[in-house]
Amino acid sequence: MFVRVKLIKNQKYAYLVENKWHKSKKSARQKTTKYLGKIITLKKDTVPVQSLDKTSLFSQPLKDACVILLKLELEKYGFLEEKESIFKYGQIIIDLNQRKITQGGKPVSIELNQGFLNNYTIQEIMDYRPPEATRKEVAKSLATTLISGGLELDPSFFIDFFQNYYSHLD
Repeated sequence: MFVRVKLIKNQKYAYLVENKWHKSKKSARQKTTKYLGKIITLKKDTVPVQSLDKTSLFSQPLKDACVILLKLELEKYGFLEEKESIFKYGQIIIDLNQRKITQGGKPVSIELNQGFLNNYTIQEIMDYRPPEATRKEVAKSLATTLISGGLELDPSFFIDFFQNYYSHLD
């Protein structure tokens, strides 16, 4: 599954797309499975945000660590935590508990770094389950999940992050 961007009347919209291989036709077919909302592009704040304490982060379960990384990324874009795990920027509301991102009650996708944070990617990050695969494939899967959701991680930090959690993954 991946996020496809469509430009309609000079506005970008995000859709979740699934690839399926048809053996008989020997070709791939793509199917749009879900509308993810209008895409909103934000600029990073120039105000410095809280620094990351690796020791504290690595002592958390993977799910909690991903939430911390997500919160720090949101702060970089000017989101303020109004209530526990509920962030706001203008009319955009991100509820990490319900795994929803809305603007005026409608779903939206926020373009962050190299990815999109939306109802689908937020759920993928917070409910990450590693594939039963080699260590390299699990690392690639986790990195893809985080980057697709718009998290920006320094490669050396990701290596430390992955090595810390790999032995604890189910």
